[in-house]
Amino acid sequence: MKGRGWEWGMSSFFKGRVGRSKDLMVFCRQFSTLMSAGVTVLAAVKILTGQNAGRPLAAPLRGVLQGLEGGRSLSHSFGREGRAFPPLFISMVEAGESGGRLEEVLQRLADYYEKDHDLRERLKSALIYPLLILAAAGSAMIFIIVRVLPVYADIFLYFGAELPLLTRLLLDLGRGVELWWHLVLPALILLVLLGRKGMGSGAGRYLLDRLLVRAPLYGELYRKVVVARFARVMGILLSSGLNLMTSLELTENSLGNSLYAAFLREARLSINGGHSLSGTLGGARLFPPMAVKMMGVGEQTGNLEDMFHKIADFTEGEIKYAVDRFSSLIEPVLILVLAIFVGVMAMSVFLPMFDMFELVR
Repeated sequence: MKGRGWEWGMSSFFKGRVGRSKDLMVFCRQFSTLMSAGVTVLAAVKILTGQNAGRPLAAPLRGVLQGLEGGRSLSHSFGREGRAFPPLFISMVEAGESGGRLEEVLQRLADYYEKDHDLRERLKSALIYPLLILAAAGSAMIFIIVRVLPVYADIFLYFGAELPLLTRLLLDLGRGVELWWHLVLPALILLVLLGRKGMGSGAGRYLLDRLLVRAPLYGELYRKVVVARFARVMGILLSSGLNLMTSLELTENSLGNSLYAAFLREARLSINGGHSLSGTLGGARLFPPMAVKMMGVGEQTGNLEDMFHKIADFTEGEIKYAVDRFSSLIEPVLILVLAIFVGVMAMSVFLPMFDMFELVR
């Protein structure tokens, strides 16, 4: 099951996988509602298969229905669908079946995927604004270099003004874009494909995840999201009756960040050696001190699952303010970048203009 880890990051969904939190949230909510109304598991899956016709869940659910009709358990039927359902989902369903709490487990999964979807949307909202501003500024700069600057350059040359190095470089760049524009799209597609291939490798994914965690401004927000996800998953798994080591392994495969996953693998070895969870996680700067202290309290009181839920609630509350703080901090950076763009464009025009005025006088 470990090889079917649920990737999560900037885009973080494998092709053909039912991985969107919103889809799983709706499915779990509907499944739980049907069971609470007294509908059997088989009948509920039949109903949900019909309701999801034409959607990403349709094909996997047909396979699940065939498994149930063939006498297999629900968790085994989900597991037969390859990477269609994440390991966390399958293990939770298995725990719910064995403990006779399937309806409760499905409700917990629905709540988890709802919060997970909310975290994703918060990350998107934090990133969309600066990316749109940078894209607009880049497009405006290219337009000026390709269309506007050559007109001014012809005027300057007509009056005998010498073009400075900056203006010549921008003109050469504009000519290159105009001459080779038809190769830009294929080059971008090739770059994306190479990037996807690189990120598909273990080393490439680890490098990207490390950069995300350590990134200025954004890194703090990203770390909070991963910690909130870690605490939420651990709380759900422990509350469902799974032991600590199994919960850590499933959580490791659910975080979608290979840096945290590698650390949790080492943490499991340390805990097996007799060390405490809080002491092990506190040995790295990946988890905030407050969360580590709360885990320690949970270990001492024997109420670790409830403490994980409190950590998740607290961290998710912090994320809202972290998004606002990120937006307020990114604005001066965007203003600086725009000022540099405007300054470069202005200098490329005004420097030869000053030289032209000297010649005219």
